[in-house]
Amino acid sequence: MGLKQAYFALRDQIRFAWAQYQYSYEPQGQVEHFNWDNMKHIVVLKLDGKLGDTQVMTHFYRNLKNLAHKPTLTVVCPENLASVYYDVLGFDQVLVSSRKPKAQEIKNLCQQIIAASQGAGNNGKIDLVLSTEPNYRPRDFIFNYLLKPDFIVGCDPKVKSINLFLYHPTTYNHPVSQAFCNLMEKGNLAYSTPVSYTPLFTKDSLSQALAYLRPKASTNSSAVAPEGAVASPEGPAQSAGPSQGLGQNLGSNVGTVAKSSRFDDGFFVFGLNPLGAPKARRMSVATSVALANAVLQSASNTKVLLMCQSSFSDYIKSVMSNIDPALLYDEQGEARVLPMPDNTSVLDLGALIHCIDALITVDTATVHLACASKIPELCFYNNDNAESCRWAPIGQRAQCVKFADANFGAMDSEPFVVVANNFIKEQIELNKL
Repeated sequence: MGLKQAYFALRDQIRFAWAQYQYSYEPQGQVEHFNWDNMKHIVVLKLDGKLGDTQVMTHFYRNLKNLAHKPTLTVVCPENLASVYYDVLGFDQVLVSSRKPKAQEIKNLCQQIIAASQGAGNNGKIDLVLSTEPNYRPRDFIFNYLLKPDFIVGCDPKVKSINLFLYHPTTYNHPVSQAFCNLMEKGNLAYSTPVSYTPLFTKDSLSQALAYLRPKASTNSSAVAPEGAVASPEGPAQSAGPSQGLGQNLGSNVGTVAKSSRFDDGFFVFGLNPLGAPKARRMSVATSVALANAVLQSASNTKVLLMCQSSFSDYIKSVMSNIDPALLYDEQGEARVLPMPDNTSVLDLGALIHCIDALITVDTATVHLACASKIPELCFYNNDNAESCRWAPIGQRAQCVKFADANFGAMDSEPFVVVANNFIKEQIELNKL
């Protein structure tokens, strides 16, 4: 550890110790008597703004919404997730916070939460506060101190006030969704099985995604609903059943024309997401180009959705300019490689993923969004430890490749392309005419 890193680590330790002392609070709920039927107001702290975490938690949220007594559900989150919690997940109270709120902002947020509790006839009482932060921040202590819940759910082993432990952030080696199932069991909440996620998009975002990605496709509901799901006229498709496994035999006829099982536009669209938030999860331009070429060469009617944020404009330009020019357009002059639309929102992203046929991605939120829509996917993880087990995709449609302590940007393209070629061939064979 360098001097700079040591300074920040020491600073964080001091801040943690100060906050835990200054805002000391011990919840009074008796864990042995914990029951979801007694929880009338539940608060979720999602200030990190992580989309993947939110997607993974949708199975848990859906079961909370099914409680007969209809508890009040509040979330505190950044602006990027507000529409997800309000328009898709149906939370009763969605409060937008800055990512690093100061004490006064937290006080104002807590006043709104307590007022909602009073308005719901719960006398300002908060029953449970949940945070999935692996490392508590001073803000978390302040929230708990002001809200004074009976139960605090969390996963930071250093926090004395957590009385419902979700999972250990370094040793838990099961999917995080299983940790939430365990939490539901602890409070006698029956939950639906198998675990499935709620797709995160609205009717409007889905229409826009179809217009951009598949303008020639039929827009009837059966074409856009995920397998095992029911399309609702009031909102997005809701996942309602197990996914079917991928076939095991790889086809040898690479030139076979592919079709989509859900769309009638004659194209088979692969999503390609080469960029994760940490720099170690970002593929090199050469690797992205090699993967795009592999998709475009596999069949004459394949397309690629290059899933890079517009802020990576230089990266996008480099990839586009290095793809084989002969593969960029089909015989009708239609583009076969599409960049992400500018200003793509969370709901837009969920809808775009729902409109593709298969996904090749690094370890990031798109992994879980594809699980929600039951999209076949090939996922690359840059570690093979407990963290990769916790955040591995669910369902049999996902193939996961793990590299130990890898920096994707420094790796040669070949390990990615070899695995991807098999995945691409499999999709072509499974969907051949």
